[in-house]
Amino acid sequence: MEKWKMGKRKSHRWMEGQESPAGWCCFSRLRASSSSRSRHINDPQHTLPIAFYGSVLASIAIDVLASIVAIGHMPFAEMEQARDFALSPAAERFVGIIRICVDGLRRNLWSSRRYCIRWLQRGEIMTVCSHRFASCTALLTAAACLSAVGASGQGAAQAARTAPAQEGIVKLAESNIQYFSQGQGPPIVLLPFGGLSVGYMEGFSQDLADAGFRVVRINSRGSGKSTGSGQGVTLHTLAADVAGVIEALKLGPTNVAGHAVGNRVARTLAADRPELVRTVILFAAGGKAPPTPHGERALKTIFDPASTDADVLENMKYMVGNPADIQMVWQVIKPCRAPQAAGIQRTAMNNTPLKDWWAPPGKMKYLAVQGTDDQIAPPENGELLKQELGARVTLVSLPGAGHLFLVTHAKKTAAAVVSFLR
Repeated sequence: MEKWKMGKRKSHRWMEGQESPAGWCCFSRLRASSSSRSRHINDPQHTLPIAFYGSVLASIAIDVLASIVAIGHMPFAEMEQARDFALSPAAERFVGIIRICVDGLRRNLWSSRRYCIRWLQRGEIMTVCSHRFASCTALLTAAACLSAVGASGQGAAQAARTAPAQEGIVKLAESNIQYFSQGQGPPIVLLPFGGLSVGYMEGFSQDLADAGFRVVRINSRGSGKSTGSGQGVTLHTLAADVAGVIEALKLGPTNVAGHAVGNRVARTLAADRPELVRTVILFAAGGKAPPTPHGERALKTIFDPASTDADVLENMKYMVGNPADIQMVWQVIKPCRAPQAAGIQRTAMNNTPLKDWWAPPGKMKYLAVQGTDDQIAPPENGELLKQELGARVTLVSLPGAGHLFLVTHAKKTAAAVVSFLR
C-alpha cells in the first residue's frame, strides 16, 4: 500500500513538472517545449504514428489474408470461370463483411487518436493509457482477423454448396453413358428410377455432396445423353454400363445407390462385380411384393407421353405420401421423363430372373430406405430382404412417405445415408 501511494505521489510530481523519471523519458520529451507539443497535437501523423500506420497495415493484412483463404477454398471449376478472383462469386460473398470489419477498426483507432490528443492537451497522458490503447488495438486487430477467416470459411462453404455438377460421357464398347459428378470425398453412385433421367435427384445429390461425399449420378441407356441398344438387354447389361463408368472415373470400390429400378441394377452390379462395390443402398426397393392396383395404374399414366397433366395429377397422389406435394413433385419429374429408357429397362427386367439380383451372396452391407405409404414398392419388400440377409441389412422407414421420397424427403433420406456410411 505504501509503495502504491509513493508511486502515485511520484506520478503527480511528474505531471506537475517536478520530477521526470527515466522510465517516462518518452513522455518527458513531449513536454520539453510547448511548440513541439503543439506541432504533435495538430499533426495526427506525429501524434500516434504507430497506431495510425499500424491500423493501415492491419487493414492490408486482413484483406490479403481473406483473399488467400478465399482463393484456397474456391473450387477449381470456379477458379477457371472467374476472370478476376477479387470479383469472383466466391470472393464477393465475404469481401463486404471483411471491409466492414476493417472500417470499424479504422474508426475505432481514429476515435482513440482523438481521445489521446485531448489527454495530451491536458498534459494527463500516462503510461497506462498507452498500454490500454495498444491492448485495444491488438484485440481489435485479432477480432478483425478472426472475422475475416470466419467470413472466408463461410464464403468457401457457400461456394462449395452451389458448385455445379460436372457433366461427362464415358464411351464404352456398346454404349455411351452420361454422368454428373459433384462434391469431394468417398464416392456414391446414384442410379435413377426407371423411365427418368437423373435430373430429379439433383437436390438429393447436393445434400450428399454437402455432407462430404463425391456423388456421381448416372443416366441409364435412353435417358439424357446416354445411348445404347435396347435389343436383348438384361439387368446385367445395364450393370455393365455402370461398371464402365466406375472404372473410367476410378471410383471403385464405391457405394452404389439405386432408386426403384435403379436398385435392381445396383444389386445386379454387386452380384456381377463385387470388387467395385463397397455397400449397396436401396431406395424404394421392390421385387417380391407387387405394387397396389392404384400404384400400378399411376405408373402407367405418369410415364405415358400421351397422358395429360390433369391425368397425371389425378394419379400422382398414389406416388407421394402427402397430397400437398403433388404439384411440386410433378414439376420436378416432368422434364425428367425418358420413355425410351423406360422401354429398355422394362426389357432388361423381363429378361433377368429374380434370383440374379434379389439377394447377392457375400458379406456386403445393405441400407434399405422405404416409405411407409409406398404403393409401387410396398415396404414389405424391405422387410423380406431383412429376413433373408439379417444383420447385413439396415432398414430405415420414412413415415408417410410415398414412392418418390427422394424428392419429397430428400434431406431425411440423405441423413439416413450419411449415418449408414459413417
